[in-house]
Amino acid sequence: MRFLLARHRYQRRCDRNGTLRGKQSIAVADLRPGDCIKDLESQDGKYIDALPCSAPHTSELFAAFAVSEEELGAGLASKMGCLQRFASYAGRDVPQDAEFTLVTARMADSDRGILCFGHQTVGTTTGSLKR
Repeated sequence: MRFLLARHRYQRRCDRNGTLRGKQSIAVADLRPGDCIKDLESQDGKYIDALPCSAPHTSELFAAFAVSEEELGAGLASKMGCLQRFASYAGRDVPQDAEFTLVTARMADSDRGILCFGHQTVGTTTGSLKR
């Protein structure tokens, strides 16, 4: 999965804890861990429809990081990086019986930014992956 990199100057509408207030179209580069995505599979381009995790959603961004050119070429660095960052974010390892899978996406072909999502295998969920 790849997204175009865009930076948009606007004020994210968040509460004092940093949680999004309502559905918002957010530039991919402006997504933050904890942002939930209504339907990740239907998203492409420069903007993603994000919403509070209390609303039904298919995915949650839990990490964003950059890798070197060498790591990017190897491919495993992004998957291993997401797996390691999931435990830090969620306070647990990925459960064996999880109803979600980890999805790794690049911000753009010309960018080394990696996005890590927890994505529902069936349907939607409410709430966060964080414990």
